[in-house]
Formats: sequence, structure tokens, C-alpha cells
Amino acid sequence: MTSPRVVCCGEALVDLIAADDSGRTWHAAPGGSPYNAAVAAGRLGAPTSFLGVLSDDRFGQLLREHLDESHVSWRTCPITTEPTTLAVVTQGPDDAEPAFAFHVAGTTTVSARTIDLHLPADTGVLHVSGSMALVLEPAASRIEALLAAARHRTLVHLDPNPRPSVAGGRQRYLARLDRWLGLVDVVKLSAADIEWLEPGVDPIDLAHRWLQPTGDEQGGGDDVPAAIVITRGARGAAVVCAAGVIEVVPDREVDVVDTVGAGDTFAGAMLAAFAAHGVTDRTALAGLDEHWWHTALTFAVEAAGIACSRVGADPPWRREL
Repeated sequence: MTSPRVVCCGEALVDLIAADDSGRTWHAAPGGSPYNAAVAAGRLGAPTSFLGVLSDDRFGQLLREHLDESHVSWRTCPITTEPTTLAVVTQGPDDAEPAFAFHVAGTTTVSARTIDLHLPADTGVLHVSGSMALVLEPAASRIEALLAAARHRTLVHLDPNPRPSVAGGRQRYLARLDRWLGLVDVVKLSAADIEWLEPGVDPIDLAHRWLQPTGDEQGGGDDVPAAIVITRGARGAAVVCAAGVIEVVPDREVDVVDTVGAGDTFAGAMLAAFAAHGVTDRTALAGLDEHWWHTALTFAVEAAGIACSRVGADPPWRREL
């Protein structure tokens, strides 16, 4: 039986990564948080589509070719003459989060063609990221409308992945995030995300709070997420959900080249796991036990580790795990 379709919606861009310390030579890598997640899910065997505006320029061609090679459909994407969004990437030390300088004005990420985004009829799992397209108009309003339309029809997965340089300020971002939390089923976020959103808070405490509907001491309402997944870099990952608090740690060290796309690879691996097991709504999500979560998190941690051993966002194929 064919697995449900994973759809990753949002921006596609090109990461410019320094090829050496001189700053004169740059490596152009396909990127964008939801784009990377789509590539990861497609390579890991899930029927996958990317949904976002793509350019007809040379970088746009690179993005489309990369999707084809990764078994990801882009056929419903609007194509525009506006240039592809660029991100200049600076890698931090060890497993620290990389820094991004975005060139967005007049590009695909803020194209009016986002009005033409429509979910495929066979969508089973929808993934969005709060990195760029979900905070920049006109894309933001269109994608929120898609989230609302998908509610109760598919499993909705959110990676907040805030980019401070485009977020419009922390308080404004938190107001947006509060709306998103009422529209999604699963939230995946990193320890670095949490530190920016609520400095000093314990991630597990934050997860419990986000899972608790306002005024409902027993929890369980569908106006809040049903599961919060937390990634911790070299220290693994955890989930807070109906099955409890489940934590995993990597079983081997990774020779880190860079961490660009590691979180997106983790997200794509989780999306592939949901699709492979037919988890397309809250009822199925609530039925996942501790063993399932431990296995899925271990799978995603291993996939992210392989991505860290490569330059740029380069998720592994299923055969590599």
C-alpha cells in the first residue's frame, strides 16, 4: 500500500557557503528549511511534494533539479521570473547553530505568486516552517490559510525555526507562534530555538506548557499541539506526548563538517516515519507508544548526524541508515 503523501510548504532558496577561509570562493547549495525537509523525506522513501514559489533563473533550475534527483515532486509549484532567494551561511563552532544573512527583497520568498499555492488532494502529512515564508507577507497569510484548511484533514507538523533577522522582533514572532500552535498537531524545535523564544526556560517544561490548553487542567484539547519534539544537537532528542517523555541519545559520535540542514533533515525523517506508519491524524498520533517514538527519534537523530558530516543541507538516502 502506498504511504500517505508528505507535503512541505514554504521557501526554497540557495545557501552560499564559504568553500575556504578566504571568502572568495563559495559553494551554492539548495536550501530553505521546508525545502530541505522535503528533500530528506523524499530520500528516505516517503511520497513527497514541495510546495512553494520557484524561480525560472539558474538557481531555480538548480532547486528543481535537486528535487527531481531526491524523488520530490514540484509540479504544483508556481514558477516566477523573480530571482531566487539567497542566504549567506556562516558556520559556528562545533555543533553550534549556523548564522544566516538573507537576501529576500524582490525574490521568490515574498512573491505574490504564493496566492497560487494549493495542497495536493492526497496530502497526508503537511509540514511548514516558521523560518521565512510563514513570517513574510504575502506568503505568511497564504500558508496560514493552508494550515487552517488542513486542520483535522491531515497531520500538521510545524518547525518554528525562527530566523531573528527576518522574524520582525521576538514579541511579534511569539504572537504569530501562538496562532500557529492552535493549528498544528506536532511541533519540532531545537534547544537553540527555545533559548531565543524563551531564554532560560527548561525545554521539557516549555513542552508541557504548550501541550496544556488554557483553563483545562486535564489537557487533551485539539486547540494545542499533541506532541512536542525537541532536538538537542549532539545530545540527541526528546518528545513530550501522550506516551510520556521519551529521550534518545546518539549511539556514536559524528565528525561534524557543518550543521546546515541538520534540523531540517531530522524533521524530514520524522515526516517519513509518520507517513510510513499511516499517521495522518490525531487519533493515529495518540496511538503511538513509547517504543514507536524511541525508534522514530533514533532514526531521525541518525539521519541528522549523517547530514552534519557533509557540506550544506545534504540529507542521507534510506540505504545509508
